[in-house]
Amino acid sequence: MTLPTGVENTNLINSEDRELLTTFFKQRIVPLSEDLSIKETYAQRRADRDSFFVKRHSPSMTRVEFELDLKDRDAFAATLETHWQNRPLQPVAQDLITLGTRFEQLDEKVDLSEFVYEMF
Repeated sequence: MTLPTGVENTNLINSEDRELLTTFFKQRIVPLSEDLSIKETYAQRRADRDSFFVKRHSPSMTRVEFELDLKDRDAFAATLETHWQNRPLQPVAQDLITLGTRFEQLDEKVDLSEFVYEMF
């Protein structure tokens, strides 16, 4: 597909998937950015503190701090919901996982060596 600028589009996402991503963004993410209560909450945190730095409770991290339950989609969504509990992203977790399933098996380009990094 050639873009209006005349540049060839090498994006792997087809128009249907692009539309799903755009819809998800507009319906689920944009409203979060427009929610004044969220903006006020984070603005208050900044006003209260000099930075967002949090002193660690221990000098090293435990294995549990690195592990997520990802055995299936439901467990992954539950893990995200728990991690995002009482935060604006909590209700987005299940939709995010559902959307992500559309992109599990993208067809890779065959004209590029697997040893070459390509950036879009």
